[in-house]
Amino acid sequence: MKTHTFEQSLNNMKSALVEEFASLAAATGFLSEKTIEQLQKTAERCNLDYELLISRTKELSKKNSKPFPEVELLDVNKKKGDLFESFMVDYILQNPYLHLTDWRGDKCTDTKKYPLCNCYPDLGFYFVRPEDRLPDVDYSIERQLYIECKWRASSINGVVTVCKDRQLRMYRDQNATTFLALGLAGEPSLPERLFIIPIDEIQDWDKVMPDVQIRIMDVEKYECKVGEVPYYDFYKTKLFRSK
Repeated sequence: MKTHTFEQSLNNMKSALVEEFASLAAATGFLSEKTIEQLQKTAERCNLDYELLISRTKELSKKNSKPFPEVELLDVNKKKGDLFESFMVDYILQNPYLHLTDWRGDKCTDTKKYPLCNCYPDLGFYFVRPEDRLPDVDYSIERQLYIECKWRASSINGVVTVCKDRQLRMYRDQNATTFLALGLAGEPSLPERLFIIPIDEIQDWDKVMPDVQIRIMDVEKYECKVGEVPYYDFYKTKLFRSK
């Protein structure tokens, strides 16, 4: 009887240890290879059932699993970016002379592997007049234009951060006319203000920071009316303005 009680107490103690170690290991909701290795050593040292310990840890880890805050933030920011890109496509295509040729998706793997095209501007368009006959159209690079889309909820003292310095250099390396479309305030799907700025006209206001910052007062001449059809002056200035 005493032996049975001792064995029962020992089993209860082992079960409690399994639960305790499993709970600690599963607290983050992520079971790494290093954690599994540590659990194996713990099971050997404490004479515990390794398979039971791993099984219980995985079960608790699944319950504790939650998206990391930075992942949630990335998802929110991507959704806002996608909404503003959709707005820009609809906005630009009001102009019958402009046709959408590229819309990049910024895809990457879990290990941060991504195609080089992710570094290029979000949208590509081609200028073709409806009266042009397709065989006679000059499909030269001169008729191409690209637009990088950025939406910001607000400015800080009239200053907005738009991208990294290395990103700006990539945008400037395009062999075609390139713009940065800045949506400001309102919603990504309908900004209050819209600026379509030639990429070569963007001057980093703060040279110290690695981010490119621009002052709204410096780009107000490139503001377009959100509720009006955009006009693109292909033959002279190669600038956008409201018609």
